[in-house]
Amino acid sequence: MRQDRNSPRTSIKRFLLVLLSLTVIIFVGVFLIAKSLDPTSTLPIDLSRMEKETDLYQNPRPVRIDGYSDDCMEPFITGDGEVLLFNNSNSGFVDTHIHLCKRVGENHFQHLGLLPGSVSKSKDMAPTIDADGNLFYTCLCTYEKDGHSIYCGKFDHEKLQKVSLPEGDISPHKTAEINMDCDISKDGKTLILSRAHFANYLLPPDKSDLVIAEKRDGKFVVDPQKQLVLSKLNTDYLEYAPCQTSDQLELYFTRASKKPVAGNSNKYEPNLRLMVARRKDRYSDYDEPERISTLTGFIEAPTITDDKKELFFHKKMGEKFRIFCATRKRN
Repeated sequence: MRQDRNSPRTSIKRFLLVLLSLTVIIFVGVFLIAKSLDPTSTLPIDLSRMEKETDLYQNPRPVRIDGYSDDCMEPFITGDGEVLLFNNSNSGFVDTHIHLCKRVGENHFQHLGLLPGSVSKSKDMAPTIDADGNLFYTCLCTYEKDGHSIYCGKFDHEKLQKVSLPEGDISPHKTAEINMDCDISKDGKTLILSRAHFANYLLPPDKSDLVIAEKRDGKFVVDPQKQLVLSKLNTDYLEYAPCQTSDQLELYFTRASKKPVAGNSNKYEPNLRLMVARRKDRYSDYDEPERISTLTGFIEAPTITDDKKELFFHKKMGEKFRIFCATRKRN
């Protein structure tokens, strides 16, 4: 028996086919737009290379992670150097989650899987932990609804529990602005955020600065007066992915801009570097930051052990990101 072309079942099939076709067209269109856009177009141009330099960390070498071969980004190393957390690719079309590893040797870790308790239906990334096991990380599960992007929970070296928003209000609550990532001090009292503005979410931010939030009466507060501590760090370039040492005398972060491609002044490439700013005590402003000249390439997201002997970061190698480790120079 031939089916009537105008029957309800036929109409539903046609509707679903059209809907599927439109979905594919939209997805392909967005993908092609993203691929065609210049990834450096929102980055500020290097107008001066007057940054101070240091060779504080040397001998960068790749970290071996048994049982894992995908992208490794935005690492965090615990103070004792025994636990390594990272997220896989943060690309827009990838499910991004936090992974857990434990050390089994020098530059050698065992992958234990996704961090239990941290997996949402959105992106989970860029973890940081204080001395009491309070883990802060970027999670976009409610960002479109309430503008919050930083969550926290209790980490026991195996799983994350009691996930919630940090006490206080650290979110910018401005259109196209977001707390992109953060670092919590070991004493749990100072949260340094990288606050970014996106003119186009398919591209890197057009602005990103470091912002301090301090814990007062159990709640984090962003005090405009306290931002002077970072006044020598923030520039017209992008500053993000902060990491404080356990004594809070050194602050590491990523700085990004773009520079002309050698031999072709009409084309640009990303210029990423790891920076370190130091100060004489915990109550002083940070001094002018220095670029770690011995660490080069497409590098981001420094993280450091409590004894400062090892600095981990991620680096793009071909089409994949890997975690590297560098050793502090002996004085």
